[in-house]
Amino acid sequence: MNERQHESLASVGLLLIRLFLGLGLAAHGYGKFFGEHGIAGFTGFLKSLNVPSPEIAAYVSAGTELGGGILLAIGLLTRPIAVIVAFNMFVAAFTAHKGSYFITNNPPGMEYALNLGVVFLAFVFTGAGRISLDRAFFGKKYRDLD
Repeated sequence: MNERQHESLASVGLLLIRLFLGLGLAAHGYGKFFGEHGIAGFTGFLKSLNVPSPEIAAYVSAGTELGGGILLAIGLLTRPIAVIVAFNMFVAAFTAHKGSYFITNNPPGMEYALNLGVVFLAFVFTGAGRISLDRAFFGKKYRDLD
């Protein structure tokens, strides 16, 4: 396998990760806005955790998940969005999920949020890959995987 084939296969892998995790994250953000309890319910949850300015934090976090998830899925502005989304996941891990580590605990621990944060942070280093809007809009000058 030559280097170009290797990079193409790596880009397919990055695409699969971006689509699955990006759309999953967007669904969580959508639920925070429009789910059963909506943004008011999420604001109340943040208030119960003593998060400063819970009204603002709720909109910022839900918007980061919804918008950031979509942008990651399509591979647009991947590196800067990955920083923001990773930060959001780390904050979630150490606030909403700080009571334990494993997701199987009751209440669920920080394991999943930390894992997501690390994967999103990895996109800062790898970029979106060749199969992305970053590559389509910015061409080869938008370097990734090398």
